[in-house]
Amino acid sequence: ADVASLCNAMPFMPTCSAVKACNGSSSSSSTNSTNSTNTPGAALVQGRDTDVCSPFNQLATICSLDDGMSGMSGCRDYNSLCINGSKVTQCSEEAGISALPTTKTVNDRVRSICEEMSHSGCEACTPSWKANKTYANCDLLDAYGSNCYEMPDMVQCQEWHEMCATAGDLWVCKKYPTNSTSYVQDADGVGAGSNAAGTAAPAKNLASATSHVSKLMGLLFAAGLLLVAVLA
Repeated sequence: ADVASLCNAMPFMPTCSAVKACNGSSSSSSTNSTNSTNTPGAALVQGRDTDVCSPFNQLATICSLDDGMSGMSGCRDYNSLCINGSKVTQCSEEAGISALPTTKTVNDRVRSICEEMSHSGCEACTPSWKANKTYANCDLLDAYGSNCYEMPDMVQCQEWHEMCATAGDLWVCKKYPTNSTSYVQDADGVGAGSNAAGTAAPAKNLASATSHVSKLMGLLFAAGLLLVAVLA
């Protein structure tokens, strides 16, 4: 009930995308023949995936891991139950879907992408921002995946690639697999497009600059040969 309350209030939260996918998966409720797999990612969610489809874990993700959301009324019971030092084992065993980025992060990245180069998924989100809303009233996580799948090398997709590099089994990563040419994990599992602190590194820009320098050197060499020929 708490998760439903939270997602009714703020359906654009990444966790609510998980809730929608789990509820739409026929495997999550095999006795209900009316379940549809048309929900985004539903067919890619494993019914026994307690990490994603556990209501308590979903609640923990919103109330404990999603910055700024713990003060919502739907988190009141969770906050009372899972206080620091709580002896309730479920609080430590189901501490949230840690791979999911925060609502603020996804909202900011999708907005930045859509304002720079509108692509699929943006049409459902941009009306909210145009109406001066802080958060877009759309499936932000799905929009993020759609944009980063189609334009994987955009700098705003860094968190998407990091999420799918560490948790590739997530339904959204199966639906929109990472196909970036500039993001590559090193042996320590840290993306070549970021440092250990998560700061974006200009891997793509460096490659582009190197290419331009090579072309410039070639032009200068050709110009030199032409000048020698003229002077001769």
